[in-house]
Amino acid sequence: MEQSLILNFQKKELTGYKLYLKLARQAKTAERRDALEKIATDEQKHHDFWASLSKTKVVANNWETFWVLFLSHILGLSFAIKSMENEERRSQHLYKEYAKDNTEIEKIIKEEQEHEKKLMHLLKETKIHFIGAIVLSLNDSLVELTGALAGFTLAFQQTNLIALAGLVTGFSATFSLAASEYLSQKAEQKSRTALRSGIYTGITYIITAVILTLPFFIFTNPYLALGATILLAILIIFLFNYYISVVKEVPFKRKFWEMVILSLSVALISFIIGYIIREVLGVSV
Repeated sequence: MEQSLILNFQKKELTGYKLYLKLARQAKTAERRDALEKIATDEQKHHDFWASLSKTKVVANNWETFWVLFLSHILGLSFAIKSMENEERRSQHLYKEYAKDNTEIEKIIKEEQEHEKKLMHLLKETKIHFIGAIVLSLNDSLVELTGALAGFTLAFQQTNLIALAGLVTGFSATFSLAASEYLSQKAEQKSRTALRSGIYTGITYIITAVILTLPFFIFTNPYLALGATILLAILIIFLFNYYISVVKEVPFKRKFWEMVILSLSVALISFIIGYIIREVLGVSV
């Protein structure tokens, strides 16, 4: 086996050890903390095995460690655990290529498979109960607001008026959607989660509304502001779908382009409607 490959395995295990140890410190229950600490101990043993072959010291990938920990703070422990589960699977695939007649590598593979089982159990324990509400709210806000702002751009052509109309639309839709989500959960006899689900829905919608409206407060040219809003919408769609693809293991590209095409299509239709309202009906500001 090549020295560079051994060093790569060694560095991967050392990085995993540090990550699992730090994630264990963030765990809110003793069960999660103990499970993550046990995985960290195994990762350290795996590192020591590869180190015995390489006879070389390596340093952990600090950037990867920082990034996963950062995402766990922002997006929750579930996201971090799912990311690490995917990494465990990649490690198993790599090790299998070199497991022939090497009982130690076979042992490492078995332990990595046990890690995956533990991580899947932890993921069930930390599952995201309100992701459905967030998906609904984000989809609605992206489609409705990009379309509304595009229509307002042609109808008003003044950034301050467009921003005002966008925020009013955003706030009114926030309360409407949050109330609808709350009543929907109550109707399904989910009283325990109804209020929180409504709150998640409302918060997601209003944050998205503020972000999409922000360019109209910054730029004086309405078309430049609209272009910036569309870019922000695409960025939000990208980040959101990346998150969903990791947590729920769904295809990223198909969902991403589906949302992008839908949002831009609605924006284009609204843009045309705004033009018709302004030119045919003689609306001007």
